[in-house]
Amino acid sequence: MIKSNQLSNFKLLTRIGEKWTKEQTKYINNVIHFHSIGNVSKKFVKNSIFGLYNDLEYEDDNLGSCVVKPTKYLLLNFDINTEKNTLQDLRGFACLSIKREKTNKTNKTNKTNKTNKTNKTNKINKKKPNQKKPNKSKTKNNNEISLHIDFITSQKIGQIAKNIKSRSHISVKTGKEMLFWIKYFAKKNQFTTITLNSTDDVIGFYWKYGWRFKNNTRNEDIWNERIQILNSYQNCNKINGITKETILKKYFDSYLEGYYKYSNKEDLRMSGYKMLCST
Repeated sequence: MIKSNQLSNFKLLTRIGEKWTKEQTKYINNVIHFHSIGNVSKKFVKNSIFGLYNDLEYEDDNLGSCVVKPTKYLLLNFDINTEKNTLQDLRGFACLSIKREKTNKTNKTNKTNKTNKTNKTNKINKKKPNQKKPNKSKTKNNNEISLHIDFITSQKIGQIAKNIKSRSHISVKTGKEMLFWIKYFAKKNQFTTITLNSTDDVIGFYWKYGWRFKNNTRNEDIWNERIQILNSYQNCNKINGITKETILKKYFDSYLEGYYKYSNKEDLRMSGYKMLCST
């Protein structure tokens, strides 16, 4: 039975000003062990949370200017002792930011055809050529507000270990459950989509929980088959003479951030494959 005042595994911190407050900064540094976050550099994670500011002495005009904004929200995932109702170790966290995109859709009629139609109408109705007609061009301004996952990490735990912790009254939430919480938060706060940049080894994981490639109009069954092929290559370098890099280049690399902008495509995989999930 869940107590009415039972602590939640998830705690959300929100940045109100341009930077995190001193109290928030101190708390974040206390709960997050930056030296033990897998293969990701401590500098990258800190920049994702606290932002990056220009400190180059020879650029006096831009000294202190913001290069990378601090994350707007920081989701913390704690283990909880349900018997004592206390927070235990931090299992994972996610950096979430807001992205606003303005999409202008303008429906315009071909100028040549419009002129011809106007001349025909003038002749039939015997109107003067310089008589003004109502503008039929329609512009729709759609503001798309997305919740972007800048960074997410969670310590893995097997089902057996999770069951053992449960018997010890320790509640544990996984990376999958973090994604479900983020989906709930996004929908509640009326974000249209949730975007992220995925590394190649977890494309299948995000695909499983609803993330797709932007502007993808291909058949879903075809993409499910391609995801399965990619998943089969994750733990080995080559299958039947075909490398994982070949599969990535053929099906996935066009979704890399900056793929059509930069000539050196090999380095772009570090930036991740752009994926989105509707709320």
